[in-house]
Amino acid sequence: MKKQSVLGSLPGVQVVLFDLGGTLWAPFGEKSGDQVLDFSVAQLIQEIEAVTGVRLCQDSVREKIVINLAGFKPTCLNHGESILDSDSWREVDLYHVISEILHFYCIYTPNESIVCLTDGFADNLSKEYALYSETIDVLSQLKSSGYKMGIVSNTAIPPYIIDRYLAESGILDYIDFRVLSSEVGWRKPHRNIYKEALNRAKVKPENVIFVGDRLLEDVCGPSLMGMHSALIVKESQLTEDLESKQCFIVLNSLNDLVCVDPTTLFH
Repeated sequence: MKKQSVLGSLPGVQVVLFDLGGTLWAPFGEKSGDQVLDFSVAQLIQEIEAVTGVRLCQDSVREKIVINLAGFKPTCLNHGESILDSDSWREVDLYHVISEILHFYCIYTPNESIVCLTDGFADNLSKEYALYSETIDVLSQLKSSGYKMGIVSNTAIPPYIIDRYLAESGILDYIDFRVLSSEVGWRKPHRNIYKEALNRAKVKPENVIFVGDRLLEDVCGPSLMGMHSALIVKESQLTEDLESKQCFIVLNSLNDLVCVDPTTLFH
């Protein structure tokens, strides 16, 4: 029997929205997130000390950055509040994080210097990415098939730095738009970041499929907004809870999006 692609089974879909890290590329390449963070913090401290002569404690600076960047998991929602509306999903302003660290050490420097420090730190956090081997081929096939494509990603990294690496990786050649939480001010699964993506896509939610690797941000949120959704997860990671779901597609890789019989993928 001839296999039909996942998208071929969803004739109403015109737009494919992708998560970025963990979906189109590995955000830290072959390194761990901790390794990249440690290097980035060390470089930030080195730059600050070179300019100001003030000695900083690396553990203290790292802790302050982690406290600001980690989390985004509310212990509970307010009465009647959905995951789409929680105020917990506000994105961190990386510039303000660096500013607070400087103020803690009583370092006062022009805004331009803080921007440079922030950009350098953000660049070091971003440049270790590694494109997944199938990404460009899948994006090329979708582009040739006439699909509009966008990226919707949670990141505190300034948009112009993400754009630099989207261009370098070749991804930018295929996508029509990108929506980043650092630009919108809200992280997935807040409705505002999805609304912005739908506004740029210029289609109804039912004409969109969201593809990502995280259940809450890339399946639950988009589904509540009325979009189709597909979760990339290795077979070894499937759980009974995942297998009991009936509202999304499970993919073993991006390749499954364009070449696998969808009757084996719906859960």
